[in-house]
Amino acid sequence: MTSKRSSGLQVRILNAFVLFLAALTVLIAFAAPAPQAGRAHSAPAQLFAYVTNSGSSSVSVIDTATNTVTATVGVEGRPIGDAFTPDGSRVYVANSGSDSVSVIDTASNTVIATIADPSFPQGLAITPDGSHVYTANSFSNNVAVIDTASNTVIATIAAGSGAAGVAFTPDGSRAYVTNNGTDTVSVIDTATETVIATVVVALAPVGVAITPDGSRAYVASNLGGSVSVIDTASNAVIATVAVAQPVVVAITPNGTRAYVTDNSSLSTGYVRVIDTATSTVLTTVVVGIDPQDLAITADGTHVYVACFSANSVFVIDTSTNTVTATIAVGANPVGVAITPVPLNPTATALTSSRNHSFYGQPVTFTATVTTSGPIAPTGTVNFRSGSHGIGTGTLNASGVATFTTSILKPGLYRITALYNGDASNLHSMSAVLYQAVKRK
Repeated sequence: MTSKRSSGLQVRILNAFVLFLAALTVLIAFAAPAPQAGRAHSAPAQLFAYVTNSGSSSVSVIDTATNTVTATVGVEGRPIGDAFTPDGSRVYVANSGSDSVSVIDTASNTVIATIADPSFPQGLAITPDGSHVYTANSFSNNVAVIDTASNTVIATIAAGSGAAGVAFTPDGSRAYVTNNGTDTVSVIDTATETVIATVVVALAPVGVAITPDGSRAYVASNLGGSVSVIDTASNAVIATVAVAQPVVVAITPNGTRAYVTDNSSLSTGYVRVIDTATSTVLTTVVVGIDPQDLAITADGTHVYVACFSANSVFVIDTSTNTVTATIAVGANPVGVAITPVPLNPTATALTSSRNHSFYGQPVTFTATVTTSGPIAPTGTVNFRSGSHGIGTGTLNASGVATFTTSILKPGLYRITALYNGDASNLHSMSAVLYQAVKRK
């Protein structure tokens, strides 16, 4: 890499990976927030993009209706990652230069709390229920857990070297953390706050994003020349997509596209558009120099891209994959977060193909999910017997998921179906279906 890129990075972000490989330079961004799939929230009056400016220690507030900066909020040193609470009332900002997290009240655009955080926080994400913030701390190689009710750090979880990005599964049960220095992803069980799996990926992973149905994690490896696709059921890499120097990934609300920033060029920047069904790059959008984080509006129509060396945010129309606006912000923008929108309530109905059934006889359970909103529900349904999972089904275009089993032993079973929600629709649980299985 050239001295021009190296000198820019020294001003910008020095992460733990540099300590291990002094000859290499790594761009640090942070993970796009996981799609919200929790409780219902009141609709915000307007939608805003909050952009961290690492060079001017501030956050630019962009009105997405007019694409103009309406406010600038001062924070502490070198802010990188930012994320909204699900109700849109607060934005949490990771300040890498001051080892702190700023809490912005979005009604007044003022900092209402500053939380001491372990060394060099970069990426952060908020649980779908809004109760906790996880920050990836690159120099202390851990994840801090912040209680949003008290705005205090209540736990730290050891991760790999150079923890960089964080993303949650839609149900909030798992957090995926990229470790830039060890080329791995730590999978955290949020109930026990322990690492339950470590996934090896390509060199220097930075950004991570989870698909709306929770089935895949996309990891951008900045020096590995690829985006890794992890199956969250097995925590194994099932595909890689060639991208020269990927930084951050964001998934569209319908899960069909992944937008990836690529800062491989010194004279311009790129956003690669990946078809998630085929794991191929469909097209490339040219943006400003040194693109970092990006965020997609809840309706999936626009992508906001922070371009570090251009001191601007570029807006992409996803219907044409062209840049439709460029917005000047503060010095060296890195992070982007967009106001969340309310999720639509759903209802899940459960039926059995035969009840009673006989031991060894196949039984098909059918879950039908309906929504009060305009976007059809997508994603998965977990079928349970009591508190134990017995299978998973994926919703079709009609909102129907099925699971067939023939291994239920004679007895009476309490069967339920849990819809996990997606970027537009809340999760919901069916009523209990009592399944009787008799001996032949």
